[in-house]
Amino acid sequence: MEARMLPIVFSLLSLALTAADLWIAVLAWKKKTRTGKYLGIACIFAAVVDVSYLVSVLAKNYFVVSFFSSVYFGSIDWMLIGLLIFVGYYTRTPMNKVNRTIFRILHVYLFLDTAVFAVNPFYEICIHYIPQDTVIAGYRYEMLFLYDCHLVYSYLMVVLVLWMLLYRAIHV
Repeated sequence: MEARMLPIVFSLLSLALTAADLWIAVLAWKKKTRTGKYLGIACIFAAVVDVSYLVSVLAKNYFVVSFFSSVYFGSIDWMLIGLLIFVGYYTRTPMNKVNRTIFRILHVYLFLDTAVFAVNPFYEICIHYIPQDTVIAGYRYEMLFLYDCHLVYSYLMVVLVLWMLLYRAIHV
């Protein structure tokens, strides 16, 4: 494939994923259940992740890259919390005292991380961007400590989702 075709192919694939996310969100909301509601929320944020990543990768302007990267990383948090809640309802995970405490901590960090990414395009407290000469992704990330915290949070959410699914599968 020619290098000039890469952004076009990448854009088309990204937009197809966005359309699939939105379609699943609509189908989930039509169910009119708690699980459907939170699956729909997770899918809406997945669509935002798709589009914001696409813009951040294709943009050549530093601020546009920084802004849409922040939208991208913040939306990952919201997508994962929606997924966690969906899986919690889907697996019928009990909301005992420990789970409720974990859930509250995750929500507090969600809002803190969202604030960090909202500030980052203006004060770069978690990610710097370094220009690079490539066909796609004209900037690379230079991650700071607060980005590492975001990364740990994201992986923790994925582990919790997988744990709930595995726990439920074992106990069915």
